[in-house]
Amino acid sequence: MNPKKLLLLFLFISITPFFSFSQKLNKADLLSDIDSYARQIEKKHPNPFNWVSKEVFYKSIDSLKKNSASLNVDQIIVGFLKINSLLKDEHTTLNLHLKTYYPISFFWFDDGMAALAVLSDYPEIAGAKLIAINDTPIDSATFLCRNLAAVNTTTGYKAKIPFLINNPVVLHGLGITPNADEVFYTFITQKTDTVKIKILPIDQSQGGYESLLPEKQTLRNSNRANYWYKFDEAKKFLYVNYSKCEEITDFPFKDFLESFKKTVETKNPERIIIDLRGNGGGNSWVFRPLISSFATLPQLKNKKVFTLIGRRTFSAAVVNAFLLKTTANSIMVGEETGGKLNHAGSYSSFTLKKTGITVNYSTRDYYLDTTQKGGIIPDVLINNILDDYRKGIDRALEYAIEN
Repeated sequence: MNPKKLLLLFLFISITPFFSFSQKLNKADLLSDIDSYARQIEKKHPNPFNWVSKEVFYKSIDSLKKNSASLNVDQIIVGFLKINSLLKDEHTTLNLHLKTYYPISFFWFDDGMAALAVLSDYPEIAGAKLIAINDTPIDSATFLCRNLAAVNTTTGYKAKIPFLINNPVVLHGLGITPNADEVFYTFITQKTDTVKIKILPIDQSQGGYESLLPEKQTLRNSNRANYWYKFDEAKKFLYVNYSKCEEITDFPFKDFLESFKKTVETKNPERIIIDLRGNGGGNSWVFRPLISSFATLPQLKNKKVFTLIGRRTFSAAVVNAFLLKTTANSIMVGEETGGKLNHAGSYSSFTLKKTGITVNYSTRDYYLDTTQKGGIIPDVLINNILDDYRKGIDRALEYAIEN
């Protein structure tokens, strides 16, 4: 596959756990199903009012219904998302099955929001920094979006908001655009030119994109498998990339673990680096045998272990990172995890009858360390800088290799 298309596919696949929307809903059905949603969440969710009181939750629903006559459908959808986000549960989400989006993929770097992929009609925009959406400055737009992302960490917002600002329904419902038929994005390009472009929504199956490809490929992006490793003979480190908490059908994790152990025994790496930065979760038990090996395998005892974490480290991956820290005394490098250390998870779902909206909801609570309220805080903070991305520089990995 063309590397530009591969990068774009990876970027847009990342939206899947967050939000999806439909533009074929009506007010009456939406409002009826919001009531049904509230009743079922209260009944099915193990502890829905951890972060918001029951009174505030239901008052928010009543307020939306009371003002609904003056609202359009997209505004009611946004109101629904705001109500759901009050739960601050990254696993309790709404899927409204939208097939269209504005075809730009964004990443929120620490020095600005940048377009990493865009329609090939606008090649100068790949790598440009977004400064406004229509007449709304990007800082104001991201602030408005915060109330829609059901997360409770700063990095969690940075992970999810880029997938809201290319959504026609969200931008219209928030009043950033006058309709869901077009948007104007204003950028500062790498040549410091200010460029304003008009974008129309397209079906997700359409293609023809220009991606910002780094000058050199980073190790973390050299393989897309759920789990893989590489030993560096020159620098004597063993790098393990774990991007999804799910077994590979034709390569069971027990086989991967045996290969990993043999490499440790034969190569005797000086340090182990485990990369969880792109891991959005799944089954936390898949990776636990490898974590346990740090306590049972003689060759792994007293090894220097680094775990790379970040904004896309959610759910089961947070559990794995916590276990690496407590079992292997691993040094955490990168950003705070996007997912909370103590969180609701193991989700199930139900469908709202009138609109067909799918509601994912948590079925149990996980308490890993009740002394902390947010995500896992890195021992060594590494910022995400756009120029590093352009050059293919991975500061977190470099730190783990060199220190």
